[in-house]
Amino acid sequence: MSQAAAQAGLIVRTKLTPPRLSRHTLIRPRLTSLLMEAAQTRLTIVQAGTGYGKSTALAALAQTDAALAWYDLHVEDTDPLVFLLHLYHSLQTAVSPAAPLSTTPLALLEQWEQNRTAWTAVTDLLSNELAAQPQPIFLVLDDAHRLRDAGETLRILDRLIGRAPQQLHIILSTRYPLQLPTLLTWRVRGELLEIGQEALTFTPAEITALFHDQYGLPLTTAQTELLAARSEGWAIALQLVWQRLQNGRISLTDALGQLSGGDLFRYLAQEVLEQQPADIQAFLRETAVLRHLTATDCDALRQAHDSEQILRYLRENGLFVMDLSDGHMRYHHLFRELIQHQLPLAQRQELHQRAAAVYQAQGYAEAAIYHLLEGGAYTPAAVLLAQTGRELVQAGRLDTLANWIGRIPPDTLAAHPPLLVYLGDVARLHSRFDEALGWYKQAEAHSRALGDVPAIGQALRGQARVYLDTVNPSQAEQLLHEALLLSEGMKDRESRARLLDLLAENMLNQGRVDKAREFQTQARELRQEGPNMAELPVRLLLRTGRLDEARQLL
Repeated sequence: MSQAAAQAGLIVRTKLTPPRLSRHTLIRPRLTSLLMEAAQTRLTIVQAGTGYGKSTALAALAQTDAALAWYDLHVEDTDPLVFLLHLYHSLQTAVSPAAPLSTTPLALLEQWEQNRTAWTAVTDLLSNELAAQPQPIFLVLDDAHRLRDAGETLRILDRLIGRAPQQLHIILSTRYPLQLPTLLTWRVRGELLEIGQEALTFTPAEITALFHDQYGLPLTTAQTELLAARSEGWAIALQLVWQRLQNGRISLTDALGQLSGGDLFRYLAQEVLEQQPADIQAFLRETAVLRHLTATDCDALRQAHDSEQILRYLRENGLFVMDLSDGHMRYHHLFRELIQHQLPLAQRQELHQRAAAVYQAQGYAEAAIYHLLEGGAYTPAAVLLAQTGRELVQAGRLDTLANWIGRIPPDTLAAHPPLLVYLGDVARLHSRFDEALGWYKQAEAHSRALGDVPAIGQALRGQARVYLDTVNPSQAEQLLHEALLLSEGMKDRESRARLLDLLAENMLNQGRVDKAREFQTQARELRQEGPNMAELPVRLLLRTGRLDEARQLL
């Protein structure tokens, strides 16, 4: 698979589309006007707890004349490469058709594994190209709190903010404070707009309008004051109160009478859930493990054929779902967490494992790995990681891979040495060579104990790569020859060819050009298609003074 194809496979388009506003959404001019002030600042931070309507308020910007780039962050977006790719494609949706972004940033990202500092050039290129845009652009990063502990990705974001041209206005939606290195600078310079929880809460007038205009339930002044006091203007609580009042069998006073603010969501959500028909309750509990909802996936998980109708019912009745795009929906985060916590651990894990089987059957290995890990199925997760880890390394998604492997228990990790090799690869590609050697040697020891010959070869090749990277050819040569000997008779021709490539590179480091060419020829003959290490022939030609031929290959 080419790097470009691998990059395309990383893009999740639903992350780049703001949630659709339901027919019951109240557009609040006060809040929209406040958010539009972002056009006067470099950076806007919208900070409030979950359920305060941050995403809904920002999605309403799509109904203005503003050019809106949207990026809904998830756990996997802490990976710098994943973040940069989605950032590029998000901005591409908002730029003028007369001035699209060039593909140069993508070309730089194709070299991510070889040059992880490419992000500085990518952010600067994006800034330069956005400076040519004829209109201002709002870039919304929703759920930006996901980046709190993602050091490198936060630095990328911070650089983008610092380099942002006057056309780009960045809006971060977050539950918690973000530790951006230059945040104080923008605050002191007056280039930061901060919108807090108080601004997002519904005023009494907005509560009256919401219930009258959107819910069709007029409130008296006294009812509005009571609801405002008990809900504290919390958007999700207001929605849940409406759900409870719909059947007309309970008064607002009774609904809120025994309630304290801290218990509001849990109590009301449970009440609304219990009002639903049994089949709807069962559907909600079975599918709460899914991060995204489609009728096809829900049917497969439940082994049923009615998910499309149930999802339509949930959407039409405003029941805990957000409508994304292309037939995708998701549960409100709070509700999903509530339902999952209600499920017994064994049932929750069993549902995650069933979800993993659904995604694995569809060829979505990463989604399957997520659900296997959530379901405590560490051995199947390790097997799947061992199969897909090499692609992640080649794609430069080192942080994603390391985070996943970090969730595997030590005993399971020891039984799957390729995962230890991948940890070595991650350390080596971050230039932590001593750590890398430690992982590779652990992988070698466990592989020998298990009699896993291919894994022994991988571990030896990893150690040799460290010595190649640190220009220690004598130690590299012994390891590579042993790995080559182990690979004899194996069906994996590409692995053997890669060993020959490394031997060629090692000979080149020693100045033994003829021997390097001999190994390279053997590697080429093993491959049915062209060699993997296209840069090596260029280096051979340069070493032998054949500059014109080298230029033709570059």
